[in-house]
Amino acid sequence: MWWIRTCLRRRYSRLDPASRAISTQGGRLSYRTAFSLIRLINETFTHDYVLHVFCIPLTSNDDWQRAEQLLLEAAQIECGPFLDQARAYMKNIESQHGLDSPTVAPRVTLQIPEPGKINLLLRIPAPSRRKGRLEQAILRRYLSEMSKGAVNESDTPFP
Repeated sequence: MWWIRTCLRRRYSRLDPASRAISTQGGRLSYRTAFSLIRLINETFTHDYVLHVFCIPLTSNDDWQRAEQLLLEAAQIECGPFLDQARAYMKNIESQHGLDSPTVAPRVTLQIPEPGKINLLLRIPAPSRRKGRLEQAILRRYLSEMSKGAVNESDTPFP
């Protein structure tokens, strides 16, 4: 009977098209074929915590190393209160489903989409219902720190 289940059901994992990053997102889409109308099922393995990826675009003239450092610091501060819980949750999911769990700690991946552009892709663990708010908190902290280090032209003395 295994072949009937195989023939009647197909599973597809998804990849975030916006970031074009190869990373585990914990989602899978399943639909039934043959003998019935298509029925979509969202089989998300991670209910309480997810790995959320978002992009910070830069130009090649920007100080991407400083931006990467500040972005990681902001992510670690904002994710700090639940990082251990997320790590334990992902380990539990790993053992239940037999999956290799990716590291839960915030991380930045570099991407060069075209000449002169650099994307910083930040992957963070997030409570599944707080992804947007957490992303905004990290961005606000990051932008605040970036603006502190920027040289204000009005403050520089004229020669």
